[in-house]
Amino acid sequence: MPEIDTRPDLKSRLARNWEMQTDRPRPVIILASPGTDHGLELQEVADDLGIQYIRLHLQQVVTPGQHGILTQDKARLVVISGVEQLTPGERDALVRLIYSGPRTLPAILCPVEGDVARKIMAAFGKLRRIGETQLCRTMLAQNGSTLSANSTVSGAVV
Repeated sequence: MPEIDTRPDLKSRLARNWEMQTDRPRPVIILASPGTDHGLELQEVADDLGIQYIRLHLQQVVTPGQHGILTQDKARLVVISGVEQLTPGERDALVRLIYSGPRTLPAILCPVEGDVARKIMAAFGKLRRIGETQLCRTMLAQNGSTLSANSTVSGAVV
C-alpha cells in the first residue's frame, strides 16, 4: 500500500522509503494544494539520497532530457503528476515503465483542496487502524492456540 503524505516531514518519509531494503520502494502519494510546487524540495531529497530526479506530468510530452534519465541505469526519484487522467491500461503501462529500469522511488503528486486532503487522511488513518486491529486479533488468536496447546502438553507431562 502506498504511503500518503501531507505533512512537512516529506523529506524524511521519502528517505525512509528509499532506505528500506527492497528492490521496489513503495510509492509515496503527496497530497498538495493546487498550484503548490514541491519541485525544489523533491530535488533536494534526490540530491541528499544521491539519486537522479525526474518530474513527469503525464499530460505533457516527455522531453529528451527526461527520456535520457529514464533510460539511464541510475537510481532515481520519479515525481509523477496527472495520473488521474490515465486509463487503467495506461496506469499499468506507466508502472511497468517506472519499474523496468534501475531502482526507482516513485512519488505521485495529487493536487487536492485542504478539506479533501483532511478527509482522505482521515479515511486512510481509519483503514490503517482497521488493518492494525485485524493484525492484533490474528496474533492474539495464534498466541491463544499456542497457549492452549502448551497447557495441554504440560498437563500431559505432569
